[in-house]
Order: sequence, then C-alpha cells, then structure tokens
Amino acid sequence: MKRTIEQVEKIIKNYLEMENVHYGFKVKKIINETVSTYDGTYPSFEIFYEGFDQYKNSEIRKNIQADIERYTGLKYGSDYWLGINVFV
Repeated sequence: MKRTIEQVEKIIKNYLEMENVHYGFKVKKIINETVSTYDGTYPSFEIFYEGFDQYKNSEIRKNIQADIERYTGLKYGSDYWLGINVFV
C-alpha cells in the first residue's frame, strides 16, 4: 500500500527530529514543502546545518537518505526529496 503525502511527511519529520541522525552537525532549520512534478506530488525537505563543511554535502545527504530508507522503508526520489545546505 502506497503511503499518502501526509504520512510520508510525518514519518520523515519524526525521523529528522532525532538528534543522532545528523552525524554530529547542528541543525539550524528544516524546511518542508510539497513539490508537484510531471510524475506526482512529493514532500521535499531541506536541512540547514550550522558549521557544516560544504564539500561533505553529498556524502552526508547520501548517508541520511540511506538511513531513512533503512529505518522507514521510504525511497528517495519516489516517496520524498531531500536537500542539505549550510546555514549562513
């Protein structure tokens, strides 16, 4: 059974609120939006870190995506989108 957008948002919000999933980086804010594309509507999350090495961006995003998939069963790109940024 496919989850609704609201269910996916709730699962990922709860997951991202746990401090141990951010690899020791301090989260400044998380922006959650709903994005509509040609193939559907998805929840999108943008995480802003403080003191984050910009060059590790893709590595951290891949790790968080893998963790979300492992612990929630949701798939990046088909259930949700995720972005990582540095807070300036």
